[in-house]
Order: sequence, then C-alpha cells, then structure tokens
Amino acid sequence: MRQYRPDYCVIGEPSGWDAVTLGYKGRLVARVTRAKDNFHSAGDDSTAAEDVVAYWNAVREWAAARNEGQRLFDSVQASLQGIESSGDGLEQTCRALIGLRLPPALGPREAEEQLRALPGEGISLACTGHEEPYRGPKDTPLTRAFRTSIRAAGGEPRLTLKTGTSDMNVVAPHWGCPILAYGPGDSSLDHRPDERISLEEYARAVSVLQAAIERIADN
Repeated sequence: MRQYRPDYCVIGEPSGWDAVTLGYKGRLVARVTRAKDNFHSAGDDSTAAEDVVAYWNAVREWAAARNEGQRLFDSVQASLQGIESSGDGLEQTCRALIGLRLPPALGPREAEEQLRALPGEGISLACTGHEEPYRGPKDTPLTRAFRTSIRAAGGEPRLTLKTGTSDMNVVAPHWGCPILAYGPGDSSLDHRPDERISLEEYARAVSVLQAAIERIADN
C-alpha cells in the first residue's frame, strides 16, 4: 500500500449516479466472552448469558449517552450481531459479537479503551477490525470534476457521507491524495437478498466517470 502514491483515487462503491461519497465511519468488532462455574438454576447467581446481556446493555447506554445531540454520521452505532451460550455441566459460557460503527471523533483504539472500561463482571474482550473513520474535504480537483460531470449529464450533484466502511478507510490515511467514492446503485440495498441495480443508472454513471477522468487528465 505504501508503494503507490496516486495523484487521485476513486473508490468504486454505490453512491447513486448523481452523488459522490466523501467519508465513511470507522469500525470496531468486539468478541465478548463470559465463562463461570456452573450452579443450580434455583440459585440466585446470574448466569453467564445474563452477565453478557448486562454488558451489552452497558454498551448501549454508553453509546446513547455519547450520541446525545449528534447527527447519525457523528454518532456511535452499536449492534449486537450474535450471541450464544453453552455448558458442560461444570462450566457455563456465553459469547457475543458486538459491532461498532465509529464517527471521526472516535477512533477504534479509543473506542476499545472505553469498552474495556465499562462495567462487566468477568467479561473478557477480544477486539478486531480497527478501521479508522475518514472524512475528506468537499472541494478538491476530484470533487469538482465529478460535480461538473454530473451536472453535464443532467443531474444535481450531491455530497454524501456513509455509515459503513470501504477501502477509503484503509488507503486514505496513507495516500493523502484527493479521494472519493462513486458508483451507481442504492447503498441501502448492500448485502441484502434484493440487492439490484438499474442498467439505465449504470450507463449514466459510466458516462459521468469517463467525463470526470477526462476533466482531471486535461488539468
């Protein structure tokens, strides 16, 4: 990745033919585990599953407190992506997978520190992902070329920010060049069974991309 130093970078991601994407949230994935000695169900101790649920509730409360008054792109989005429990008669274990989408003001390392500081009896965390959030400037030679090309194709250009992640999160901090994401399609359909694309929109996006590249090359 450090070998290449492009002058400009366009990431192929659905933005809609008349829009460009300037930034994406970061990401952190936390694998939560609670293991404890088994006990009779008539006892008053909490189960491993209950301890994990309590920790998840603490994560939700932390995110909600931090997000107060923030718009979506500047907020933490926490999701419980999976949970399972098991026991062998001697020990009970519960595991959960928590995903965080992170705003520019909160990087994944800091988010991990805050997760580890939350209350959670016997909870162990293993964190992966660590994609840095990124938001690029609105006015660059690249954004100007795309805005002009979209107008020439009959559209009103839009500048958008996405709550997911893309290759932009990886390469933008290293390359430091004007960068954006562009492509036909509706990103709200990503990873869904009904994901689809309009061929008419695809053709318009191809013409916009070609025109934008030609404008950049002529400058």
